[in-house]
Amino acid sequence: MPPITTNPNLLECPDYASETFANARAAFVNANMTEEQAVAALQGLWAAGNDADKVLWQQQVDQEALDAVEQVRLAEEARNLRQAAAQLEEEAARKEEVKRHRSKYIAIPMRDAPSIVPIFPSPYAVKRLEQGLYLELTTSLTEGLRPPNSPWHHRTMTLWK
Repeated sequence: MPPITTNPNLLECPDYASETFANARAAFVNANMTEEQAVAALQGLWAAGNDADKVLWQQQVDQEALDAVEQVRLAEEARNLRQAAAQLEEEAARKEEVKRHRSKYIAIPMRDAPSIVPIFPSPYAVKRLEQGLYLELTTSLTEGLRPPNSPWHHRTMTLWK
């Protein structure tokens, strides 16, 4: 059935007593029915048809509302699926980036900076220790690990030379 284009609630009953509807009245006029009764019968028929159209109109409006709600639901579902796919793609790209550049994403522990600067032995001392050769004790002590031109070297023990 084609959709109803005009709202039957807004329609008014035509004036069946006018000359425009003379042929319609003539079909109803006979020995048992007068012209006034024919006008009333035509108005009753129009009202019955209009009432049926009102019911169909309301069903059509309800169906359109349900269709609109369904369209909104489908659009929302499609948007959610697109967002989920984009999020999965973004997460996969991020994992690939982390996998490719591990050193860039190493966790940095939340703690204070060290208060003591670590002093590493000279490569000479490390090499002698690895070889198991004799190493003077002063080269492995804090004073021996400082460079000889340092103002705090063990021979000067003063701030200035």
